[in-house]
Amino acid sequence: MSGMPKKYRFLFSPYIFSLAMLLIAATLIAAAWLIIAAPVAGDRGVFVAFVLGIALLVLVPLLCSREAMGWYTITGECITLHAPFRRPLTLRYQDVRCVGAGRNFLSVNYAYWLYLSMDPVSREEFEDMRRFRLSDRGLRIAYSRNVLGALQDCLPDVLARQLAHAETVLQAWGVRTM
Repeated sequence: MSGMPKKYRFLFSPYIFSLAMLLIAATLIAAAWLIIAAPVAGDRGVFVAFVLGIALLVLVPLLCSREAMGWYTITGECITLHAPFRRPLTLRYQDVRCVGAGRNFLSVNYAYWLYLSMDPVSREEFEDMRRFRLSDRGLRIAYSRNVLGALQDCLPDVLARQLAHAETVLQAWGVRTM
């Protein structure tokens, strides 16, 4: 078993995933209540159909969103972002040139991110990671100690040194990394 390659799985962002699940549950409860409680005849039936249509328009894009429902697979060769009904985005470590940390202001606090990219990250993207677009050329993942540990286990030495610098940046921002 010790010779098995390491493989880690993490949500894209547990915070966003939790909010998405709350929205899905609230929408489904409201739709179920309308189906059970509202009579389907006349104007009331049109209203129920309208509300269910709006619920579908909200749920389908949410379920297909990488940001809301995505998860990462981190292995010794690459990092892959999966999402339901979407093509996976894979970034091989041999192609990565930049590894670092960034943040964005989220409600009352900062959200911290780790990114891997083929291209240098601009200052605007560094300060507001929402501007960092997910693609085959660059991925970002919500910071946690477990994610940091998984990347330390899997990244090659050159990128591991950049990750150590990113850990120093996080510590300078007041994030506990140990």
